[in-house]
Amino acid sequence: MKELQAYLDKQKKFFQTGKTKEIAYRIAQLKKLKQLLIDNEQLLIEEVHKDFQKSAFETYVTEIGLVITDINFTLKNIESWTKQQSVSTPIVNFPSKNFIITEPYGSALIIAPWNYPILLSLQPIVGAIAAGNTVILKPSELTPNTSSALEKLLSETFEPEFLKVLLGGVEESSVLVKMDFDYIFFTGSTRVGKIIMREAAERLTPLTLELGGKSPCIVDKTANLEISAKRIAWGKFVNAGQTCVAPDYLLVEESIEDELLIHLKNSIHQLYGNEPKESPDFPRIINDAHFDRLAALMSDGETVIGGESDKEERYIAPTILNNISLEDKIMQDEIFGLDIKPALPPPITI
Repeated sequence: MKELQAYLDKQKKFFQTGKTKEIAYRIAQLKKLKQLLIDNEQLLIEEVHKDFQKSAFETYVTEIGLVITDINFTLKNIESWTKQQSVSTPIVNFPSKNFIITEPYGSALIIAPWNYPILLSLQPIVGAIAAGNTVILKPSELTPNTSSALEKLLSETFEPEFLKVLLGGVEESSVLVKMDFDYIFFTGSTRVGKIIMREAAERLTPLTLELGGKSPCIVDKTANLEISAKRIAWGKFVNAGQTCVAPDYLLVEESIEDELLIHLKNSIHQLYGNEPKESPDFPRIINDAHFDRLAALMSDGETVIGGESDKEERYIAPTILNNISLEDKIMQDEIFGLDIKPALPPPITI
């Protein structure tokens, strides 16, 4: 793995030149990244479709468009964010003057997840560039088409001493987190996040961990159930449920449970028709291993909507389970990808 260390050494050497501290340089790199997305929108949509069978509309709205919006916002504010700020001086330091000056960390490692391979790879890069850092990006090996496209496009656009994409799997990630980066940004599971945090602690490397967890959704009798159902269904079933902030389970007031289920069923039909499997707007589970994990969870509770699956196509229908207990396996960990909305058994109290 000497090659990985060589890339980091080159980035550290480039950072020492002070080039990335120039605001004009940062702005130029952000504009290049934005133009890359604009010029290659269709290519990226096609590569994401190969990995997820995701629609062009969903890919743009949940990935490409969000990164462009983030770049525009950053370009609008970067000069004010990086401007030297005068602050009050304590009397004990009189007659000195005090300032806050923002400084980049140096070389940043970004380890991206598979569920939003464009958004969660490039959005952290936007922040890293804006702050004046160099970047090594490790995209997910579970989205080989999208990750390869990102590697090609970013390599053609940026010099490796400033931004480098490294493809690979667990072995490469394990080596990278042991290297002497100045900052680590990781998005993924809590289990892996703990491993990375332990490695970072050995070198006192600052880091950001964007991890998953259980996401409850509470619905009481004061809610507009039709609107609530539309929002719940979209929030859960976008990207086939493979979203860290997707609602994992519902806490529903007993008196409205039956009516809410009717509205949820209608909302699912509005989004994906009577046969979601045939809908061009309903993506697939990322791989067989995740399909098996999710399918095993469907043995808990009572299926009230959906439940169909097809392993060959990695398809699991939008599904709602009822009569779930807190002890069931589905309630122990983040679902992440199974289109299930377990509702705790009545009576449900808020």
